[in-house]
Amino acid sequence: MKLKSFLPILLCILITFHYQSSSQSVNPTNKEIVHNFIKEFSDTLSVRLDTSNHKNIYLKIIPNLLSDFIESIVINKLSNKGFKFFLSNCDSCNTLQISVNHFKIEYKRVWSERPTNRIVRGVELDIITLLKNSDASVVSINFKKSFSDTLTFNDIDIVERDGTPFTAPRPKEPENFLKKYFEPIVVIGSTALAILLFFTIRSK
Repeated sequence: MKLKSFLPILLCILITFHYQSSSQSVNPTNKEIVHNFIKEFSDTLSVRLDTSNHKNIYLKIIPNLLSDFIESIVINKLSNKGFKFFLSNCDSCNTLQISVNHFKIEYKRVWSERPTNRIVRGVELDIITLLKNSDASVVSINFKKSFSDTLTFNDIDIVERDGTPFTAPRPKEPENFLKKYFEPIVVIGSTALAILLFFTIRSK
């Protein structure tokens, strides 16, 4: 195989190898995890509201990082089940007062005798809801959910692609042989091959 035809193939292989690990992730994003939590929370509310005689709801959400996100999902889910939402309280309304008691996303390094690129991700959500029925009775609904899985440091950019508030401080990434020596060699080698390819083609 001639040098002219071999260099592009080798260059593509090196670049693909270098970026492959950071371009894919089978793990759900932080936003997707929280979205599933709130969908389940909405289903819980629906079951409790079905026991009342009214479908009219006045929704009151205590301001927090997830306020708009929760409001959108709850209204959408409950509206599909026949509930009607009002901008102000009414005599026939059930008042839903929702507050986020605890919301946390965190990453923890997996400790071992040898440097590892693995981290444990944890997502926690705790919501407290006061259901004030039109007959003046009050019911407290507590909803807690947590999720945990294992990621690599390269996965963090992918699972945090939706930005705030679905981000968290990152632990310090341990240096290892691959990170410290091999990856820079791949980058430098790819650059050198690109330059060599440029002058080889130009000289033909």
